[in-house]
Amino acid sequence: MVKQQANQLGLISLLLIATICLFSGIGKTSLYSLDEVKNAEAARQMIVQNDFITPVFNGELRTDKPPLHYYFMAGSYQMFGFHPFSARFFSAFMGLLTLLVIFLFTKKHFTYKVAITAVVVLLCSTHFLLQMQMSVPDPYLIFFLTVAFLSFYDAWLVNGKIYWFAFYISIGLGILAKGPIAIALPGLAAFLFLLFSGSFNLKKIMQLNPFLGLLLSLLIAFPWYYLVHKATNGAWTEGFFLDHNIDRFSEGRESHGGSFLKTIAFVLLGFLPFIMFIPAMIKSAFTKSNKLLLYLLIVTGSIIVFFMISGTKLPNYTVPAYPALAILLGHYFSDKNQKKWQWVGTAILCFLLPVGVYFGIKSDSTINHLSYLALFFIIPLIGAITTFYTEHKFAVYASTWIIFGVLFFNTMYPKVMEVNPVVKTAPYFKQAEHIIAYKQFNPAFVTHFEQNIEVMETEQKLEQYLENNSSVYIISREKYHEEIQQFNLEEVARAKDTFETPITLVLKQKD
Repeated sequence: MVKQQANQLGLISLLLIATICLFSGIGKTSLYSLDEVKNAEAARQMIVQNDFITPVFNGELRTDKPPLHYYFMAGSYQMFGFHPFSARFFSAFMGLLTLLVIFLFTKKHFTYKVAITAVVVLLCSTHFLLQMQMSVPDPYLIFFLTVAFLSFYDAWLVNGKIYWFAFYISIGLGILAKGPIAIALPGLAAFLFLLFSGSFNLKKIMQLNPFLGLLLSLLIAFPWYYLVHKATNGAWTEGFFLDHNIDRFSEGRESHGGSFLKTIAFVLLGFLPFIMFIPAMIKSAFTKSNKLLLYLLIVTGSIIVFFMISGTKLPNYTVPAYPALAILLGHYFSDKNQKKWQWVGTAILCFLLPVGVYFGIKSDSTINHLSYLALFFIIPLIGAITTFYTEHKFAVYASTWIIFGVLFFNTMYPKVMEVNPVVKTAPYFKQAEHIIAYKQFNPAFVTHFEQNIEVMETEQKLEQYLENNSSVYIISREKYHEEIQQFNLEEVARAKDTFETPITLVLKQKD
């Protein structure tokens, strides 16, 4: 009884810590990154236009993603108003649900200690926390894929109907979150596991109810896909499936291609606190005759390999592999078989972090005055050094990463992200009667001003607009400055994009 009460208290404490980690600072930074602003604004437009079928951004059809995250964000706007906190609220909530599912599953199949450790491993991943704090569809996809992956194993193990329903319903909701990838990843992992576990036979396959199950998944997603296809005369369907799925997979888009090693690097950086332990963890899992460890390796590996061969490579693509990898690491750390050289390597890595961050910040002219923020990375270094003087190495080291994460999202990250051209130039627009753009501009202006911004694609259109309107402010890029010098314009401000090369230019009509 005492042990059970202690375990319950431990779980409650862990969920409280997880809540603090996930919700820390979600309202402190403005909506600035390209994906965040477009998703958040598209959700707001659904409310404004009272149209929950067709997603639009800046007056144009947005074919990038299905609607599930829009619906959650729209509901949050109704509760809290249009604010960065509202846009990110349910993303963080999905992160919390993901951790709870991981805990319950791992506790059932391993031990309470392994479950706690697996959750802590994810709380130490700054990348996981960051992904679960963004107003994008990925947190929703990660949650539903996690449920799908874990429920599949339970269904395979006991052939329980509740697990089959959970598996296929999660896939259906995943399709509403991000499309066919929600079928491809669980399907690939299931196929490989059946193959390597010796279960690939007709009897076992029929127990999976693949035809009825996929029908259930498609019934969940199909109504909206049909309605948006009909409402846009097929434009959304063509843009989403051809451009944002087939083309993205077959070739690198928007300068996001590269070597397959790029995908591996994303995962290693995502688990930076424990990078020294991953090779030994993989070896340990392979040497044990444990079907669950095999399955988790297959889930992790299939996701990584899938995106290794994808033409487009982005850091968020492999995050669905993090829950399985966290459980594997949780199991590895429970064995207490870590070597001294792993902790030494970890300490060296933690020593190099603040140095690398310092010079990284210094190299960017927009934020070089914030180089002192590199001092925050000394916190994990203290934890790494302390491991040499304590038996509770994992607990001490992980605690410092969790503390760092909370401070990172409350102080460091907001300071860096608020040095952006939208925040810096927004005060200059107070006298503007009309705000337009010339050729290219930062989409965050649309979200910031909560209005569509008409884009002038040619000099002739710009000239005509200026002739017919007064007090016009123009947002553009520095590279187009020469093209619009011919007009009677005065430069108001210019600001470089954070971590990017484009320079935002703001001009206005001369009095």
